[in-house]
Amino acid sequence: MRRTMFWLVASVVVILMLGCGSSIDRDTLITIEDFDVQPNELVVPVGTTVVWSNTDNISHRIVSGELDPVTFPEILEVQILNNRFSPDDITIALGDSILFRNTTPLIRQIEVKENATLQVVFVSPRLNQNETALFTPDSAGRFLAIDSTNTAIQTIIDVVGVADPDGLFDSGVLLPGENFEFTFNTPGTFPYFCSNHQIANGVVIVEAD
Repeated sequence: MRRTMFWLVASVVVILMLGCGSSIDRDTLITIEDFDVQPNELVVPVGTTVVWSNTDNISHRIVSGELDPVTFPEILEVQILNNRFSPDDITIALGDSILFRNTTPLIRQIEVKENATLQVVFVSPRLNQNETALFTPDSAGRFLAIDSTNTAIQTIIDVVGVADPDGLFDSGVLLPGENFEFTFNTPGTFPYFCSNHQIANGVVIVEAD
């Protein structure tokens, strides 16, 4: 009985030690969830190992490089109706623009926010009937458009970039719950994106000691 208790205690100690050894520094962790990465900008010193953790319920793939704008930009008209945007499923390419048009007799005003942080990136003038406002996103990602005069009217905008990998790192497919790590041994600015869903992107800024 005493020997059994000894091995039980020893096993618990080993498990706790392994758990402590595999812990991830929150200051060097980037989470992938809901087609977004957080923090979007991570600043670390040279020699830091950064960990990307897929906390989503779908697979992702982190690749170094940028999401570029399209060569021939277009304009998509989105109408503001009485109780919704039309179309209500909006995807555009980086470099394209959205022309919001108020089709109602009521005054409307459009705000566009980053979906993850709710940081406002665009506010239209107050729009009378048939007046328009042009929104041109400056980065790929997922955004939330809201009629600030009736906040029940809102829709998601996905802005998709053109993949331009630079070959520095590639996580391969990350299943839900899996991690990828990369050690940055030189200072600089290192953009990256999800090649499975070309709206998620961020940057790691590596500073010299």
